[in-house]
Amino acid sequence: MTNNEWIHKEIEKWREEGIVDGPTAETLLLRYTAPQGRYHLGIVLAGVFAALLIGLGVISLFAANWEYLDRGMRAFAAVLPVLICGALALLAVRKSWNSNIFWEPLGLLWSISVVAGTSLVAQTYNIGGSASGLVLFTALLSLPVVWFTNSTGAMVGWLIFPIAWSSMKIDEGDSMSFWLGLRTLAFLALSIPAYISFLKHKPQRFLLTMGQIATGFFYVGEIAFILLSFAGDPSSSEAVVLLIWLAALIVGVCAWVFHLPVWPMTSLLVAGGASLFTTYGMEFYIYLMSILLALATTGYGVKRLRRGYVNIGAFLLQWQILVKFCASDQDFTVKGLVMISCGLALAAINVFFVRYRNAKREGSHEPQA
Repeated sequence: MTNNEWIHKEIEKWREEGIVDGPTAETLLLRYTAPQGRYHLGIVLAGVFAALLIGLGVISLFAANWEYLDRGMRAFAAVLPVLICGALALLAVRKSWNSNIFWEPLGLLWSISVVAGTSLVAQTYNIGGSASGLVLFTALLSLPVVWFTNSTGAMVGWLIFPIAWSSMKIDEGDSMSFWLGLRTLAFLALSIPAYISFLKHKPQRFLLTMGQIATGFFYVGEIAFILLSFAGDPSSSEAVVLLIWLAALIVGVCAWVFHLPVWPMTSLLVAGGASLFTTYGMEFYIYLMSILLALATTGYGVKRLRRGYVNIGAFLLQWQILVKFCASDQDFTVKGLVMISCGLALAAINVFFVRYRNAKREGSHEPQA
């Protein structure tokens, strides 16, 4: 464990134990880990981009010469990238290569190879079955890659499979039903061990944060789809908004129980995004719940001194005001003045919050009498 990794771990422990607040912890992390993190992150992202280019280049070469290959050569060409990635992974384990610079690109390239190889073998040998069956089989084959490499890109990419599978089942004649939702839930649950392994692996901070944000959005979206399936595809917009809120609440509770610091913000963004689609014709209780959500978010941000939550809550509150007001019969002059007032109010909230936060921090550092 490097010095930066040890400091990062200790600061996270201090934040969980309440020794330092969130903003102070962020400042400490930036001060003691940012220089190495930026250099490290640039190398990792370059490696990921290189892996994408290599994967797409290999696929293009195969596509250009595909018609000239016999069946055996096609199968070998489809499987070869998977075998090469597996050999590199075994070599890395033997040599104890634990850096994200190696494992992030390898996990992504390995996953792409599995997906492409499975599709090419199925096409080469004219394997029958449905498209949803192929997606499920490919997901099961690529899941060990996600577990083994702890790659952010591979993990986030794998979460596309449940969505694709559910959509294909509907295209194949299945309806939005409890049974489809239950099967989608079981499919999604396969990713949980891989996600736990990813969190324990503690990748570079940016990759950890981006991984949590992306997986949070995927989990909320897919749980919302599952709830919609349980409800039998409700037709009313109010029911859809409520189910999305419920999905965001489920993910938010999981974040609180399992101490996932980024998921609450992600859940609020999804819930807030659902409330943005409320229209003038919706029931009053939808507007009321949207306003309560906005106020609760703002209050939480003020209490925890987190400006991101304050801004999200203030924006959601003003959006609900604008939705109601702009749908009224007022002329454009009045509507324009209201919009300007909302913009000035949002700026004023930020200025007030910064001053309030600074005052709280200064007060906490004053010596006790």
